[in-house]
Formats: sequence, structure tokens, C-alpha cells
Amino acid sequence: MSRLKTWSIHAGIWVVIALVAAGGTALWLLSAPMREAAPPLTAGLSGSWSEQSIAFDKRVRARYAIGATDQSLGADLVKQGFTRSDWGSSPAAEHEASRVKKGLFCREIFNVYWRADTADHLTSVRGEHPAPTCP
Repeated sequence: MSRLKTWSIHAGIWVVIALVAAGGTALWLLSAPMREAAPPLTAGLSGSWSEQSIAFDKRVRARYAIGATDQSLGADLVKQGFTRSDWGSSPAAEHEASRVKKGLFCREIFNVYWRADTADHLTSVRGEHPAPTCP
């Protein structure tokens, strides 16, 4: 076998190894959000999407009692990775905070909705976990 042919085979093998390593690294980096620990409100949900949404709603209602302060709910949601999306809305409006879990191909959304009275005490609270969105 000629030196050129041997060199070409070796170069081809190294190119394949590099491509496999790059692809594996890319998959590992893209899956990083899936490896992060889920907060208590969203951890361990299983079953169909409707079952998960019902379980999430129950967790939200159990954790945030009617009469608790709007401020304590908001602070706890921020600690759990939720972002309030209705800043500046009317105090009488239903408020919303969301947490997005990005996966390799899909993303899951967890929403918490609540209302508070003029003294900033919760009058209603509920959770929703719609089906994931995938491209």
C-alpha cells in the first residue's frame, strides 16, 4: 500500500473520530437543562400530560394556601425557577408565573396563576402543566 493511501485511511479514521466526539459533546451540552434538578413543585411528575397537570395543580394548591401573601408566593416561585410574566398588570387581574424546562427536542411549561385581594392576600391559586411543545 502506498504512503498516500495509508495516510488517507488514517486521516479518514481521525476525521470520523472527531465527528463522533463533536456530536457526542453537542448532545451532552444540549441535554444539560434536562440534568438540572427539578424544584419541588415540578419534581417527579409522571403519567399522561393531563395526569401531570392535575398533580401539578394539586401541589400548587397545597403549597400556597388561600390567605397567604402574594409576596411570599412570588418569592417562593422565583426560588423554584419561575418567572412572573404579568408585571404591571391590574391588581384585580389573574397573575401568572411560568417555568420552562427545555429538553433536547421539546420544552415543558409549568404555569401558576393566582389572584389577590387589595391587602395582597391570595384569594385563588391554581397550577397548569400543558402538553410539551416540540418542533
